[in-house]
Amino acid sequence: MKKIDKRNIIILLSIIIIYIIVLLLRGKVFGSSIDWSNQHIVFPEFFREIFYKTGSLIPSLTLNLGMGQNIYYFSYYGLLSPIVLLSYIFPFIKMNYYMMFISIISLMSSTVIFYTWTKQKYNSKIAFIVSLLFLLNSTFFYHFHRHIMFVIYMPFLLLAYKGVDKYFENKNITLLIISLFLVIMTSYYFGAYSCITVFIYTIYKLLKNKKFDYKKLSKVLYFEIISILMSSILLLPTLYSLIHGRVSTTVTSINMFNLFSPYYNFNYTFYNSYYSFGLTFIYILAIFYGFRSKKKDRIFISIITSLIIIFPIFSYILNGGMYVDGKCYIPFIPLLLLQVSDYIEDVIDNKIKIKESIKYIIIIVLFLIAFSFKKTSMYILIIDVLLSIIALYNYKKFKHKYFVFLPAIIITIISFILSSCNESYMDIKTFNNINDNKYYELSKYINNNDLYRLSIEDNKNYTMNKTYNINNLRSSVYSSLENINYFDSVRNTFQNEILNRDNTVVSQTSNVLFNIYSGTKYLLTSSSPLIGYKEIKTIDGTSLYQNEDVLPIIYASNNVMSENEFNSLSYPYQLDALLNYIIIPKDKKSVYKSNIEKIKLDYKIKSIENLEYFNELNHIIINANKNAKITIKLNKPINNKILMIKFKMNKIKNGFACSSDIKINGINNSLSCSNWKYNNKNYTFEYVLSSEDKIDLLNVEFSQDEFDISDIETYVMDYNKVKNIKNNIDKIDFYLYKDKIMFNSFFDEDKYIKTTIPYEEKGYKILIDNKESDIIKVDNTFIGFILPNGKHSIEIVYKSPYLKEGVILSSIGFILLIVTCLYKRINKL
Repeated sequence: MKKIDKRNIIILLSIIIIYIIVLLLRGKVFGSSIDWSNQHIVFPEFFREIFYKTGSLIPSLTLNLGMGQNIYYFSYYGLLSPIVLLSYIFPFIKMNYYMMFISIISLMSSTVIFYTWTKQKYNSKIAFIVSLLFLLNSTFFYHFHRHIMFVIYMPFLLLAYKGVDKYFENKNITLLIISLFLVIMTSYYFGAYSCITVFIYTIYKLLKNKKFDYKKLSKVLYFEIISILMSSILLLPTLYSLIHGRVSTTVTSINMFNLFSPYYNFNYTFYNSYYSFGLTFIYILAIFYGFRSKKKDRIFISIITSLIIIFPIFSYILNGGMYVDGKCYIPFIPLLLLQVSDYIEDVIDNKIKIKESIKYIIIIVLFLIAFSFKKTSMYILIIDVLLSIIALYNYKKFKHKYFVFLPAIIITIISFILSSCNESYMDIKTFNNINDNKYYELSKYINNNDLYRLSIEDNKNYTMNKTYNINNLRSSVYSSLENINYFDSVRNTFQNEILNRDNTVVSQTSNVLFNIYSGTKYLLTSSSPLIGYKEIKTIDGTSLYQNEDVLPIIYASNNVMSENEFNSLSYPYQLDALLNYIIIPKDKKSVYKSNIEKIKLDYKIKSIENLEYFNELNHIIINANKNAKITIKLNKPINNKILMIKFKMNKIKNGFACSSDIKINGINNSLSCSNWKYNNKNYTFEYVLSSEDKIDLLNVEFSQDEFDISDIETYVMDYNKVKNIKNNIDKIDFYLYKDKIMFNSFFDEDKYIKTTIPYEEKGYKILIDNKESDIIKVDNTFIGFILPNGKHSIEIVYKSPYLKEGVILSSIGFILLIVTCLYKRINKL
């Protein structure tokens, strides 16, 4: 490597190091408070802890999250990623630090590989300029500290491009196949896009030749198929999970006309730091001059990139028909920078006329303005264009060729800074608090053989996937995929509070009725406990509590109710029914007797802060400013009872990544803004309030917004009627062994067995004395079955659907790799 190349690489890497040092000096970590902290670093930790406990890389079933989930619902977060698997040999390194470190290493290695890749095609100055644009691309850099899985595969993708080059140079195929395999295993979602871009790059390479070689193209496609087959152990079970575990994520229907409208797409491609190309004006010039070059390879790549930039239909297709979103464009960034490199080379070689360029710039800008950016993007575009014109004039006058590209670097830096300013970096203090050793220590006080669930009330937005002890079981889960039956039960039957705007989150609830139902015996919090929970241990102001009144995770009972009767009940009476009966598909006589009393609260308003309200046709209209709050004094305190409050939200806030929030006594409900793609559709707010102390105050807090509330309903339930429910069932003590749940039983009559383990269409088997038995979906959600009288040995076994077929196809893929490599050595392909 030449001295100038070493210097250029040092400069590029120094930018990353300086950036991280600045973050640390500001008291921040290289990670976002959104998604990074509660998904992208905790799932790898979870996978590693499961491996240490079970010795299995792929345990099909995990009861630790979401009451029991197919492990492939979480495969997106690196289940079999080589980067995550590498951490398994470093148990002494905490995963949160490991993932931060590996993100930085991945960012650095991507930059170095990109530089060396472009240096093979262009000179060192061009390689440095485009590598700087690559590194500081606002979207690319941004996701290394927010959504790691969006970008962490990039070193392998760039190696796959190099693999294509090697195949064309000396017919070496190993680098291409292995690199693409590693891309898919690291991030299957972006693996699909990466395969497309590698195929596009292959065509681009072939078009450089006078004669297009279809044979080489078909061979590269064959090599890609080998990589995909090798990845089948991940892809096939994940495909099943995608089909059966995807929650609806959009509230608005897609207008087909908009899918062909440039207006609808440009804000997903330009200057945007979240989900886009992160394009600046130089990319457009590069595409434009690609068309004018009359070279087939450049025209082809310009057609591809211009189509996906202009028409949102391509984003819609690439995102599986779910929504229009720019994240699918990230693997295309290296191809766009190839075009920029060609454009820079044209300028250096005096192939571009400056006066003509300015005319074209004006035409292009008028076209872009016609399709109206958002204001912020429009301002940046105007600055970008003006700087480009000034640079072109200066180039014409002073002949400083590389000065022409200074505006592109300046605008890229501006976009980069704006994205950094908009990022919600996690404070070191918050990071340390979430990972405080006291939570790990307190979780050890839970008996590992006592198979009940744990609720973590502290840092709810960050800990829904957190397992301080791998033996602890949780009801919360936050994943792009999850068991639909369970999600529906939590959201639409129990109607637990929804504390943030995303529709895929099942956060830890403060609903004590749900906790009793779900077997959540343990509570970890630094706040006051829910009713029924008694202190076990306190460390540094945080306590572990337990409640002996909860139902077990598996129990036997003949107190049953038909689905028809259950469906005839409304909220909150369905909650009462779920606690007292097993809901079965079979028709039966009506059995329900209510333990819930509907009441009208007797209260007076104690104080009002920063808001105004008035009544209009039985609706309460509230105009809330910042820190708006109402304190309500109950004339008759709620003592040893559970208070339920319900009301409708009749106004949805216009906007994108925002929500309307109302918090009552610390319990928050949120309604997403109108255009948020993961809209939670929480049009009715429900609160279940309970406390060991009497409830005589309601502290109601509002986000800054306008609210329209109606149909307020309040109910109470005597806790004494709840605490004795466990006496009406037969507890079953079970134990876990990898993907098996096992127990022995003896009853003198047939019994219904109910679990609070979510039902799956495929994967589960119930074995009674080694003979398969029918599964019943109980409570419309969970696994149940009928157990005959007598003494029996029972196993509930789960295997991820299509895992076996995935293993077979992966084996075939590796065999094809070996055979192809051997054949290549014997006979040159």
